[in-house]
Amino acid sequence: MNHNARYFLTLPYSIFVSILFGFGIRITVMILSFFWSEDDTILNVYTISYTLMPFMTSYALVNASSFMMPNHKLITAIIMSVLVILLNFYLYYLSFSKNILIFGDSLLDFFDFKRGSIGEIVYLISFLTGIGFGIKHSKSKASFIGLEE
Repeated sequence: MNHNARYFLTLPYSIFVSILFGFGIRITVMILSFFWSEDDTILNVYTISYTLMPFMTSYALVNASSFMMPNHKLITAIIMSVLVILLNFYLYYLSFSKNILIFGDSLLDFFDFKRGSIGEIVYLISFLTGIGFGIKHSKSKASFIGLEE
């Protein structure tokens, strides 16, 4: 692929992959919820919404950006990480200044569960952990799917 096109397609591709991962997790949880008891559903949906979803979507976003720029994997991953972290901190600022809970997931809305402030903090920690793992993975010589180049 042309390098100029890669520069412009890195952000849309990264966002697309992140949304795709999130959609896959949401669909999987919705299907699995048919087999869970009510108590298990509550615990699993909260756990997945506040830990697995932000971790996997941020990891996929950083990893996809470094995948698009194979000659500049690390710097691309770091730039994407900084942009996404700044966006999330801005959303946190809006969340606390306007007293609106922004974070959480549509899974909580689908199951009609309430969002909480502690969940937002767990969400942020999981999100930052996913970014950290994404940067660590971009330092390695492994490709996006974990195979050696």
